Amino acid sequence: MGSTWLAASALGTGINIESKLLLLRYAFEQLGVARVDFMTDARNERSRRALEGLGARCEGVLRSWSRSWAPGEDGLLRDSSMYSVIAPEWPSCEHHLLKRLGLGLS
Repeated sequence: MGSTWLAASALGTGINIESKLLLLRYAFEQLGVARVDFMTDARNERSRRALEGLGARCEGVLRSWSRSWAPGEDGLLRDSSMYSVIAPEWPSCEHHLLKRLGLGLS
């Protein structure tokens, strides 16, 4: 799943949760995928916490996996934390996301 870029004013509003819910629902229920992957810079604690908050599971860190986008690191490789949600986990993940948005049943 692609990158998320939110303005500071959008942080904590639920926009990221709702957009990921819709994208994951489309992937699993319409496209019938077996898994959805997420990747973030291993040093990016905010992104890692956000992915875990979505219900994605950390699968590990791939060393020197992709280009760094951090200022001053042009041409350097970064370690990437890999996360995923797999199809059997989707129902509980969806329930978790709906609950976080205040839309789920208890």
